[in-house]
Amino acid sequence: MATNMTTAPVHIGIDGCRGGWVAAVQQGAEVRVEIHATFSGLLAAYPLAARIGIDMPIGLPSAVYPVRECEQLARKLLGRRASSVFSPPCREAAQASDVVAARAINLKHVQRSLSVQAWNICPKIVEVDQALAATPTFAVRVFEAHPEVCFSALAGGQPMAYGKSTPEGRAERLALLSCWLPQAAPLLVTALSRHKRSVVQEDDILDALVVLLVARADEAQLRFLPPHIVRDERELPMRMVYWQPG
Repeated sequence: MATNMTTAPVHIGIDGCRGGWVAAVQQGAEVRVEIHATFSGLLAAYPLAARIGIDMPIGLPSAVYPVRECEQLARKLLGRRASSVFSPPCREAAQASDVVAARAINLKHVQRSLSVQAWNICPKIVEVDQALAATPTFAVRVFEAHPEVCFSALAGGQPMAYGKSTPEGRAERLALLSCWLPQAAPLLVTALSRHKRSVVQEDDILDALVVLLVARADEAQLRFLPPHIVRDERELPMRMVYWQPG
C-alpha cells in the first residue's frame, strides 16, 4: 500500500548554512533537501514534525552551569576531531553587539572567553533559542546533535580520518551516509545543482543528512551525551543526541 504523504511522520535533520538553514526532510519514504531562510519559518513549515535534530547548541551555559558536560564528553569521544567541538556562549554573550562585548560578558558569567567560531554563529544560536522560547511545544521534539559525533557513531566509534571541508573528508562522510541512506549521493548532487555555494556548502548538506538519520532512528537506539538530562536556566536540555546502529 502506498504511503499517505499527508499522514506520514516527518523527521528532519538541520544544519546552519550561509543562506539560513539546510534541512534534510524525510516524510514517509521520500527524502528531500530544502533551504529555509529562518529557523522559525522552518518550524512553521512542519508544525507536526515528529522529531527534529539540529547542529546548533540549544541549552546554553550560565553561572549555574558554566560548562556544558556534553562538549566535554564529545571531545573525549572524538579524539583527533575534538577541535570540531566548541563551547557556546552564555545567553547574554550570544546577544552582545560585537565580539569584544561578547567575550567580556562570557568571561563575567562563565569565566571564559569566546572563540571566533562560536561568535560567528551567535546569530543562529539566538535564533534557535528565541524560536524555542516562542514555541515551547517544539522544545520536546527539537534536539541538539553534533554531526562529527553522529558520523563517529556510524563508523563504530571511530572519528573521521579527514576534515569535513576537504575532498577526502566529504567523500568519506558521503560513503558512510550511503550505507544507511542510499539516496544520499543523488540528494547531494540535486541540492548542489539547485543552490549556489554562497547559500549552502557540500559539508552543510552532509551534516544535515547525518542528523536526519538520528531524527528518524528508533528511539531505543538513540544515545545521549551526557546520559542524564542537565537543563539550562530556561529548562532546555544541554545534551547531544546520536544514533548507535544496532
